[in-house]
Amino acid sequence: MVITVKHAYNEVLEQCNSDGYFERGKKKRHSWRVGVHEYVCTTYAASATDRTWTEYILNGQIIRNKYLNKNGLSNNFLEFFEIYTLDGGKLFKEKATFRRIAVKWNSNNIEFYNMYKTMGMEPMIKMIAHTFLAYALCGKHESECSNGTYGENCSEICSAGCNKQCDKETGDCVCKSGYWGSFCNRTCPLHCKKNLCNSNTGDCYSCNHRYYGVKCQDRCAVGCLESCNMASGLCFCKPGFYSANCSLQCQSDCAQNECLQETGHCKSCNDGKYGVFCDLECFGSCNGSCDRNNGICGICAKHWFDTNCNQTCPNNCGDGTCDRFTGECKTCIDNTFGTYCNQTCPRNCKEGLCDMVTGECEHCLKNTFGTYCNQTCPRNCKEGLCDRVTGECEHCLKNTFGTYCNQTCPRNCKEGLCDRVTGECEHCLKNTFGTYCNQTCPVTCETCNKNGEKCTNCKKGYMGNVCTETCPDHCVDCDQSGYKCNSCEDGWFAVKCESDCGRCGGNGSCDITTGDCHLCSVGYFGNSCNKKCNEFCDSGKPCNKITGKCQDCASGRYGEYCTELCSRNCKNLKCFSNQSCVYGCENGFFGSYCDSHCSAAVPSCNQCELVNNVPVCQRCADPLYLEGSTCFECPVNCSSCSSSVKCLECKTKRFYGDTCNITCNKDCLNRTCDISGQCIHGCDDGKYGSRCDQDCPSRCRTCHNSSVCLECADGYSYFRH
Repeated sequence: MVITVKHAYNEVLEQCNSDGYFERGKKKRHSWRVGVHEYVCTTYAASATDRTWTEYILNGQIIRNKYLNKNGLSNNFLEFFEIYTLDGGKLFKEKATFRRIAVKWNSNNIEFYNMYKTMGMEPMIKMIAHTFLAYALCGKHESECSNGTYGENCSEICSAGCNKQCDKETGDCVCKSGYWGSFCNRTCPLHCKKNLCNSNTGDCYSCNHRYYGVKCQDRCAVGCLESCNMASGLCFCKPGFYSANCSLQCQSDCAQNECLQETGHCKSCNDGKYGVFCDLECFGSCNGSCDRNNGICGICAKHWFDTNCNQTCPNNCGDGTCDRFTGECKTCIDNTFGTYCNQTCPRNCKEGLCDMVTGECEHCLKNTFGTYCNQTCPRNCKEGLCDRVTGECEHCLKNTFGTYCNQTCPRNCKEGLCDRVTGECEHCLKNTFGTYCNQTCPVTCETCNKNGEKCTNCKKGYMGNVCTETCPDHCVDCDQSGYKCNSCEDGWFAVKCESDCGRCGGNGSCDITTGDCHLCSVGYFGNSCNKKCNEFCDSGKPCNKITGKCQDCASGRYGEYCTELCSRNCKNLKCFSNQSCVYGCENGFFGSYCDSHCSAAVPSCNQCELVNNVPVCQRCADPLYLEGSTCFECPVNCSSCSSSVKCLECKTKRFYGDTCNITCNKDCLNRTCDISGQCIHGCDDGKYGSRCDQDCPSRCRTCHNSSVCLECADGYSYFRH
């Protein structure tokens, strides 16, 4: 095979020799194979930095290689190739782009190679060159076994456990991780750490967590804190275990489940236990632990004392604690005192607290004082509080003063308040003055100063320093200077009440500053009540004072100003602002506005209403009756009825009965009766009873009953007993 290579820098053509080599100077070139393509006679310049392009002849194609980066050694840059194909003597040109994806540089043998991948194409292209000894591989130049085979005819396959190639003759090899044996055909034991073992013996170099033995075949004891010694299986124990390999459990009452690894003795005991294994009960009732060696309590539990904490403290000891050896209480519960808290505090001690030794009260209840709170405070002490020792009142009730609040304040002291010591009034009642408020202010003063020389407030209607002048006309109350009225007579306003309020309603009053009426007279509105309400407003109710809107409308009207007419079929001619009738419809009409005739929907109907938007008759016009929703004729003599066999009223008063077919009793006066047959106007002479069907006694012309005559017959007269 003749391979032609063309170099850009010297345009020299070279050929591969039959042995696969060719010469140009001192540089050798080889051909080599990757994937399904054969790349041959690759040439490089002596220095990669000088190369601009190279041509290859590949399976009948010429490939020209150009670099984007002239330096050519940086990773991940594009190279452009022009591919020329000879076919039938014609030259075809294509372009392809390859991206370099890896660069390897080895400074020891000054070797680098580039890895290329076609843009969107396969396979990978690997190019190898020596920078200063560039060559290209043209074909296989030695006869030896290919990688992965060995033996005389290269018929044996290297073990899968071999690391790279095995010996070409014997098959021996260096083992991969996880394999051992001459041929690396045995796997390392399961629990070797990182799957590493001696390639000759199969012994593990180290074990996975919690395994031990030369081949990591044994599991560490469950009590080991971490892993164990690879050779012996010994370990440090986690809490709750002991012995050399931590296979034994600590006693259950070891505190925090901890014991010594060598002996199993507890480091400390749970409360209530003692002994080296904490298997013995403490003596008595301990608060916490007892002595590890003798079982005696360090501190007794509440309510217990004595050396072994087996005696009960007195019942009234505070917090249930007492002296460890004597049983004396340290504190007492409320309302008790004494060494053993067996005495009761005085009954008036506040909150039942007294001195534990003497029984003296710490504080007294209200209204008591003294060492034992057995004396009563003076009755006029405010809130029942007096000095604990002397009984003097802290404060007095109103209207009293003195050390024990047993004296009465002067009667004119305001609110009954006077000086605790002197009895002088703090303030005086109206119309009085003086230290003890026992003098009278001038008659027109409301209040005056302490010496009575000047009024501090005048009575209504007066002004001036001594309140002898009267306020301006129409002024009910004015300030003391008389410049400004505080209130005016009804119907007046302004600073001195000199202006007329006008047509204000109610009592005729108006705002004292603006003159705006508080209320208007019926029929008027506006701030000054000078505007007339609409004539259709209800005459008995005022309209809105500001807007003039009617509060209510006269019959037959609606709307804010009552200018709209209600339907004339509304009962009482009253309707709402939306025109619907307030009290419903007059007989014979229905609908929200009462504008539909019942008889138009249901013949002879006198009263109806809408049910699910359908008119349903409620009452028929006389003489008809309602059955279901239909009107039927009453019996012939009925003027009204409830059914075909029940008249409510007869056409004439001379008949009665369910169908008005029975004639009234002839003895009924005027021969008239009601529908039940009872005579309406009474009976003819000589008869009585509701139906005039009984005879009066012969002595009576008319009677009330069989024994009482209303009028005597001829020849008889009344006899009074």
